[in-house]
Amino acid sequence: MNDRAGPTDEEHGYVAEAEAIYRAGIAAGEASGWIDLARLYEGLGRHDEAVAAWQGAIDAGWWGARAGLATLLGKLGRVDEAVAAHRAAIAGGDLSAINAFAHLLAGQDRLDEAVAELRAALGQEAGSHWPFGEVLEQHGRTDEALDVYRGAVAAGETNVRSRVVRLLLDRGQLDEAIREVRAAIADGELPAYRALGYVLAVANRQDEAHAEADRLAAAGDVLAFAKLLGGIAQAEDARAGRPRPGRRRDH
Repeated sequence: MNDRAGPTDEEHGYVAEAEAIYRAGIAAGEASGWIDLARLYEGLGRHDEAVAAWQGAIDAGWWGARAGLATLLGKLGRVDEAVAAHRAAIAGGDLSAINAFAHLLAGQDRLDEAVAELRAALGQEAGSHWPFGEVLEQHGRTDEALDVYRGAVAAGETNVRSRVVRLLLDRGQLDEAIREVRAAIADGELPAYRALGYVLAVANRQDEAHAEADRLAAAGDVLAFAKLLGGIAQAEDARAGRPRPGRRRDH
């Protein structure tokens, strides 16, 4: 525990030096100095100065500064100002503000308002913008999240398919999860064999898993075979409550 009343004279000196460096950069046209200054002031609890620095970054055209300002305002409980800043960030194309905006309004029991605004802001992309799906999922709207994730996969973001499979598993829709994984394999996604092994084992479809393993072995597809077996082992470990190598088990 730190019982000091405040920074030492030496630490004050470091802060003053940092401020001078950042402001010199700003004077030389380096907009990033505003970001450094804002974060310095935030860390020191000098919130009004931090807000002013974020505003300086916005005025200098620094990408992401509106989202930074919105996040700080939210932490300070200045909700209306934070909402306005998030809206401005999203309207300006900074979609990194989506999650924070939704969480802020959800905390005010205004999630429906956030979802409606995000759908309007994203337009046609709302049906395939996976971070929007993540927002929906985090707030229990899994049907809508699943639709968005599937839209993202259809739009070519195949890395999102794992989210589709996970949601289907969570909902007990094993057959659909298996179909989704096999679609990934058909698209040439090698890691999907691990998911296939896992899902088949979870669904207690050992005969199908063994048949797939035999087929891959006969075809000499060593990598796919190894991934399939890895997925089966992962499911068995999870069922037995055994931690996987390299993963910490919480007690």
